[in-house]
Amino acid sequence: MYCEANILSSSDEQQLLKLIKNSINQGYKTLILNHVVDGSFKPHHQYKTQEPNLQRLKELLFPLNAIQSSSSIGGSFVGRIRLFRRVTIVLELDTAMSRIKPENSFLRTFDIVAVAPKTESTFKAACTHLPIEIIQLDAESQWTYRPRIPHVRGALKRGLHFEICYGNALSNSVFRRQLISNLRQLIILTRNKGIILSFGANLPFLMKNPLDLMHFLAIVELPSRAIPSCIRNNIASALSVGAARRADHGMIEVIPRKKKYPS
Repeated sequence: MYCEANILSSSDEQQLLKLIKNSINQGYKTLILNHVVDGSFKPHHQYKTQEPNLQRLKELLFPLNAIQSSSSIGGSFVGRIRLFRRVTIVLELDTAMSRIKPENSFLRTFDIVAVAPKTESTFKAACTHLPIEIIQLDAESQWTYRPRIPHVRGALKRGLHFEICYGNALSNSVFRRQLISNLRQLIILTRNKGIILSFGANLPFLMKNPLDLMHFLAIVELPSRAIPSCIRNNIASALSVGAARRADHGMIEVIPRKKKYPS
């Protein structure tokens, strides 16, 4: 089951529906709707997103797909499509990090908490102790700091994942070259582990299907055994880490028992 980890939850409802329907047509079954905020948890002016309203989206998608819907803790299900909520905090100042706490009521409403660090100090904090699931790195521009291998390896041990979004980088050749360069750097830093490749743009026609992405990852010399994880396993792992974060602080996820064991 292929996953799209970064569908911007546009404040324009019709735009958001176009992104969701295009993702489904491309072959993605797990869709994570992303609300991008600044350090004070207000909508980031650059992205123009809003908190995903999964119930509203189910009502809109139901007549379009003519399929039965149901809900579950940790995600909403529309037929075979799974919808999740994500928030990405753009960290430009160290002072913003004090708000990112496990008990924060705003963050606990999301299935995944991600950060986009813009300085070396915020990147170090994200790797070492912030209660998050994903660290998002720039794709179409050079990194303003140099990620250190001990910090990256420490983040991987904590179960965190590193994300690069390809969507905006496809708009011109300069951005594409930078995307390839940044991905290759990340592959070296992580030793092929914990990488997520996602969309993260507003223009549906720029989205690629899973097969195209796997071909692209092969071009940037990611080993074949690690390629499917970038658009499937690693995203599922991030959702599991997010579920554990919520369960540790008062939210419970019930998992049906599939097999009976003798007492």
